[in-house]
Amino acid sequence: MELHLEHERRSVTYARRWVLRQAAQAGVRGEAQAVVELLTSELVANAIHHGPPDGHIVVEADVLDGHLQVTVHDDGAGSPVVRDPPPTEAGGRGLMLVDMLASAWGTTPGPGGGKGVWFSVAL
Repeated sequence: MELHLEHERRSVTYARRWVLRQAAQAGVRGEAQAVVELLTSELVANAIHHGPPDGHIVVEADVLDGHLQVTVHDDGAGSPVVRDPPPTEAGGRGLMLVDMLASAWGTTPGPGGGKGVWFSVAL
């Protein structure tokens, strides 16, 4: 299943709610549900922040091999980078959280450019 989003801040909330419904249907509960919610928020916020203002954002949620996999597609160029910013920096920790909390994560090139950034959480 997929959700198409506008390139605006409130899309983070829409994506989070939608993915939580998909996670519940897949049987994700408790701490794993909180992880899915947080990581979805981080990836959609990154797509909004780093993608082109007129770009598309699509969120997918699929159950694969006992995991819920969430993919956020955007039209932005470049690859995401895990950073460890100093405590005084306000942002830049999103992918570090994905790297720490997801069972696995990665990127895939988009068919017409852009990319998909995905993470999986065990059911």
